[in-house]
Amino acid sequence: MLTILYGTQSARREIYSRIRGDVNAARRAFLIVPDQKALLAESALMENLPPSAALLVDAVGFSRLSNLVCRKYGGLCGDYADEGAKILFLYRAVKKLSPWLRVYDTRLGCGALTALVSLFTEFRAYAVTPEAMDEAAKRLPPSPLSDKLSDLALLFAEYEDLLHKRYAEQADDLDKLCSLLAEHDFFADSRVYIDSFISFTGQEMKIIDRMLAKNTAITVTLPLSRTRPAHAAEAADTRRRLLRLAEKHSIPIDEVYTQDTDCPAALEFAKQNLWNFSCTARFETNTRGTLELVRCADKNEEAELCLSEIFQIVSNGGAYAEIAIIARNTADYEGTLDAMLSRCGIPFFLSKKTDAALLPLTKLTLAALSLYVYDFRTADVISYIKTGLCGLDDEECDLFEEYISRWNISGRHRYLDGEDFTMSPEGYTASEMPSESLAGINAVKRKFAAPLSRLCDSLCAARTGREFAESVFLYLCDAGIRERAADPRFTRFFGVDKTAESIRLWNILLDALDTFVAAAGDEPLTAAEFCDLLRLLFSSLDVGHIPSSRDQIIVGNADTIRIDRRPYVLILGANEGVFPAPVPESPALGEEDRQALEKLGIRLSQNRALRSARELYHFVRALDCAQTRAVISYYAQTPDGAPTEKSFAVERLEKIFGGSLYTSVFSALPPLERMCYAAEARMCAGRFDQRTEAVLQQVLTPLGLYAPPLGDVHAIQNANASLSAPAARAALGETIPLSQSRIDRYSDCRLRWFLEYMLSLQDTAPFEFRPVDTGNFVHGVLERFLLETQKGGASLGALTQTDIRAAAARLCTAETEKIARACGGAGGRLLFFFDRLQKNLELILTSLNDEFANTAFQPVLFEYKIGLAGGHAPLSIPLPDGGVAEIRGVADRIDVYRAGTCVFIRVADYKTGDKTFREEDLNRGKNLQLPVYLLTLCSVRDESFLKKIGADLTDKLIPAGASYFVVKPPRLRLDAPPCRDMYGDAVRALRREGILSADEKIAGRADTSEDRRFSAKLIPKNEREMDALFNTVKAAVCRVACDMRAGRIDCADTQSGAKSPCRYCPYTALCRGEKSKGGEFND
Repeated sequence: MLTILYGTQSARREIYSRIRGDVNAARRAFLIVPDQKALLAESALMENLPPSAALLVDAVGFSRLSNLVCRKYGGLCGDYADEGAKILFLYRAVKKLSPWLRVYDTRLGCGALTALVSLFTEFRAYAVTPEAMDEAAKRLPPSPLSDKLSDLALLFAEYEDLLHKRYAEQADDLDKLCSLLAEHDFFADSRVYIDSFISFTGQEMKIIDRMLAKNTAITVTLPLSRTRPAHAAEAADTRRRLLRLAEKHSIPIDEVYTQDTDCPAALEFAKQNLWNFSCTARFETNTRGTLELVRCADKNEEAELCLSEIFQIVSNGGAYAEIAIIARNTADYEGTLDAMLSRCGIPFFLSKKTDAALLPLTKLTLAALSLYVYDFRTADVISYIKTGLCGLDDEECDLFEEYISRWNISGRHRYLDGEDFTMSPEGYTASEMPSESLAGINAVKRKFAAPLSRLCDSLCAARTGREFAESVFLYLCDAGIRERAADPRFTRFFGVDKTAESIRLWNILLDALDTFVAAAGDEPLTAAEFCDLLRLLFSSLDVGHIPSSRDQIIVGNADTIRIDRRPYVLILGANEGVFPAPVPESPALGEEDRQALEKLGIRLSQNRALRSARELYHFVRALDCAQTRAVISYYAQTPDGAPTEKSFAVERLEKIFGGSLYTSVFSALPPLERMCYAAEARMCAGRFDQRTEAVLQQVLTPLGLYAPPLGDVHAIQNANASLSAPAARAALGETIPLSQSRIDRYSDCRLRWFLEYMLSLQDTAPFEFRPVDTGNFVHGVLERFLLETQKGGASLGALTQTDIRAAAARLCTAETEKIARACGGAGGRLLFFFDRLQKNLELILTSLNDEFANTAFQPVLFEYKIGLAGGHAPLSIPLPDGGVAEIRGVADRIDVYRAGTCVFIRVADYKTGDKTFREEDLNRGKNLQLPVYLLTLCSVRDESFLKKIGADLTDKLIPAGASYFVVKPPRLRLDAPPCRDMYGDAVRALRREGILSADEKIAGRADTSEDRRFSAKLIPKNEREMDALFNTVKAAVCRVACDMRAGRIDCADTQSGAKSPCRYCPYTALCRGEKSKGGEFND
């Protein structure tokens, strides 16, 4: 007899009742459920049946049933191929048959291969053979579909052949089960119960057919009611198929409709009528406490709703195990719901598929392969070191990542050549090489390169899948991964909490490599193909977890969650296009193709209509999981702020319940109902009125859980921003080291100075040679030019134009090659820029040569350090509060002229931008650099300096002048007369800005040219004026230093207008000023 019990929980209870009767009658019984639910069914049987039932009743899936039958009659299968092995076999099939394929080729990506494996699994489940597909292709007229079916027939046959040479499939077991049941009456004197199915595959229907052919008593449950709602279309189709089988074997049929009596009326009404579009009845009783609908602002609020509900349930004596949270796709709530549950200490189990390719260990393996395949791209290097398993600690990873990112270092030779990096960690603009930090970076590089060097050599020699897999295994051993997996100190780097789990992941990785060797060990592969296939193999692995506690909340997907009823169910994300979800198209065989096959007699899985019905069923099933109370929520906007609508399911509930459906808006609930956990209260503290916030502060402060809400933190008030004077002095020390760049930054914007020099905030943008780096380029060339000329014994001022042109070409080429090496090569645009610089430097060197041909001063020192290690003693300026300011820096060039015991000092600085020396800037702390250097050299006696300039302690050092040599070439008109000397005009237009002694004896020796063109723009100063200027400079430095020590970090005096420093400031987000039309930021 075939008995069909219609219902869900009530039908299941009826099955258990009948099995109990079988046990009492000492009759054998088999309960067949989906494979994933077998363990749950066994547990339910133990709870509902006496202990003796274990000898008479088996709860099995169809796969386990096959095993039982084969054990009795013979025919057990061997190893089963997992999804990864199947994908590898399919790849081999495609590669072998590619010359004969019309639609598919070896360019199939991972997604296409996965889709084809799923399609071939579906073929097996519905008993479709390669011959049937080939016959269908021949019956169709020439068309894209016939070509596709022909390819599928070829691939399916080859795939099956390759697969079965090494592995078996569960589908093979079901085929054997069918054969054995046809030959033997396994279920003689037994009864079979089939529960928790909506439909059956072709193979499963064949098995049921064999049972009925032997006149086995079968009882099947189906989630159907008399009203036949839309969500039951799939179950109704299954009913028709079962009835046809019964009629085929002339088996009597008994159909029984069960009634769920222990379910609240509101829930039962919802399940029966949600998708019953002919329903006209209305539920009149208010559903509060049994079925509730809550509108949330977003997914975060939905998570907060869950916390609120959980707290109320547990506070009223409920257990965590009595609660289930169901979403259509729990991945939508990862990072939100799970984070909040963990933060509040709520035990939960999130049922999800963990992609093994995303685990640190497999990411390390794939990243190492990618380094070889893609020639050590910067992004791949960063991915590799960030796995945490490459042998570098966190500090080393951060240091190495910043260095290679900013220099954009790529290429195997740059990492594995055994040479140290030579580029400064501070970029092109670094005034000196920080040897200690660079040494640390190179130590990390050697540590990083050691195992990878051996891996690359091994991969270079590999030719087959087996050899590539062996290379990876040897690399992992070489990198010490096996030892770290067993070391508790490294457990967290494997992405798990326990050493046993990290060891399990290590074994999973080894099993994956074994699978690769078994499936494609002898296949000729390139490194790129091996990397792609291994990534695909890892992605197919499901690193599942078993619930670790009985008393925990279950969080799962509506289509895969395997639970019996829970008293309380929270259903999340009831939004349009989310739950119920749209029915996806099969990527390998579309709906129209399937319909065409069905007309040819080949039936595969359900059509679109039945799959749509299953989506509706998932929502009803989620409701059916609730024994006492169900709360349904939906959100009003997506994470990016876009509005979204409630789903059709919500609209149906509102329609069939009318005003009796209890609805609420989460944000409108009282605060104490929304926040029930201290951690949650702390997160939400800024959302409420002042009275509620005050209460929260009073309650949470003693627990150490209260901080001012971020929303109440006011923007920095630039006019008032300050540090306390003691804090500022403690941070700066009694001696403040100052440079012109620091003084300029403080004068431009005190807040930016604080951020850069006190908090040490740094820009992490990649180093690139930009126009602003032109100054360093020019400085480097000028310094080498003067040094080489001096060392070569040539007289600066007597060089020919040919000498200058050759020197410019040689020095620019050397500097260009240095920068190109640091950049990993120079593009056409950069080379064009350097070519222009070379032409400009010819003008600059010519101007220098002309200047020293018309002066008695001689250059003696270049890039001379003042106040820095190995340099001149600094100028110390006492401060009123007891501190000292010391001025430090580097003078580009120092010129000297001796007259008896008087040594006249002139300081020069090169500027590639527009530079104008204005005395009024000195009071603002601007342009202090050269006067300070000149004052330091003449007033601070330094024996080493005296020796270098050829003076002694009896000589008198006299300030002769200080000038900026503006080396930016001028713009000249092209419409000038043809006879005009444009090159000479350009050279003569290079100007000097600054100060010069007004003493004619000195000025006349400083510039002996007839037109005094080299000193025409220099401001003459007599001795008294020079002293006054020096006093102004010291007063400005003193004022700046005192403001720093007083803690002034506001930007109230920041200049506005076109030259405002706010225009390109990287800290505007911190300043929070309002940008004006003119480009500056206002408080």
